[in-house]
Amino acid sequence: MQRALATAAATASARRPCLHSSLLRLAPLPTALLRPAHVRTYAFPSSSSSASSSSSTFRPNPAYDDILANPHPAPRPDSLAYFTGNPRYFAAVASLNALIRKHRLNFRDTEQYAHVQHKPKWMTMDEMAEYLEFRLVKGTYEELVHKLNVLFAAQAMDGAIATTLQTFVKPGATLVTPSRPTASLDEFGRSYSYGSRKTAKAQAWIIAGTGQVYVNGVHMSEHFAQAEDLEAILRPLVLAGGVAKYNVWALVRGGGQSGQAAAVAVAVARGLCVHEPPLAPIFKDEGLVVIDTRQVERKKTGQPGARKKNTWYVDDAADVKNKHYLLAALCSYAIASYLSGSSVKLLTRDGFATGRTSHHTFYIIIATTHSAQTEFRPVCKAQAFLSLQFD
Repeated sequence: MQRALATAAATASARRPCLHSSLLRLAPLPTALLRPAHVRTYAFPSSSSSASSSSSTFRPNPAYDDILANPHPAPRPDSLAYFTGNPRYFAAVASLNALIRKHRLNFRDTEQYAHVQHKPKWMTMDEMAEYLEFRLVKGTYEELVHKLNVLFAAQAMDGAIATTLQTFVKPGATLVTPSRPTASLDEFGRSYSYGSRKTAKAQAWIIAGTGQVYVNGVHMSEHFAQAEDLEAILRPLVLAGGVAKYNVWALVRGGGQSGQAAAVAVAVARGLCVHEPPLAPIFKDEGLVVIDTRQVERKKTGQPGARKKNTWYVDDAADVKNKHYLLAALCSYAIASYLSGSSVKLLTRDGFATGRTSHHTFYIIIATTHSAQTEFRPVCKAQAFLSLQFD
């Protein structure tokens, strides 16, 4: 075959010399086409007039075999939540819902899971919003925490539940909360307890005795002068029937007399529960062992107190000009409505000499000579009582 091509080329070159170089360069092509597909030799035309040919060898990288076999693969997202506005949040919600459906948990019964014992410390709303990369509102956060509590109550059913819930626990905390150590008597038979009220903090040591109660080293009757404070301290002892059975040594600081008495009462009630555990539910129902967390509301700027507002009144020592301004302001409505060329006479009852009385109501009494009707219009709180008479 090569010999035939060479003969044809020689004949053609004799007739048409311009085809001589082209035919010689195309001669190796049929032989190259017989080589394997992954090793081929391609010929390129040369500008030289010689019969030599230039060639290069192309060897594809085996690492691209999969790409060359399928150059346009269909991309598949890892989760169905990929197409939502926030994949991370909706993927987490979908995983919780899947576990609830798997174990057929009745998560709609909110009262059943409202008092789950030993619940872990879940992330706060801000922490969970940062973790899920989603802006949470209060309702959405509460719904999410409710589902976590439902799964926490059923975590014994499946180990995957505990693994999922661990991601929502507050940083630094664990899914299993350690049990609180129970209070007990020391080697001397004493109980130690703690109580507080407002800014008062109290500690109490109780031991079996004859009913002596000391506060800050003195008898409680010397430390507290009010009978109400003494009754508050003795109330737990009276309910327990141990007024003459226990001795109490208490230390209290901060706050006032009533706050200190309430703090000592809480500490005494808790200490009695250590001596007699059956008293715990009774004291809990009476509210004796629960610390009252209410605090004094702070004073507001521009007000005399937390809730009290400034009362507008006329001072006895005010300037006469200011009093005239007050009369003009209060009577402007009456003058504009009822004056039509009539003369006006201003009368005062009790005048401005009655002292600072901020609880009286200011009225404008309008009376005309042509009608017996009297009209009362409340204006503001002050101490004066004015009357307008039309002649």
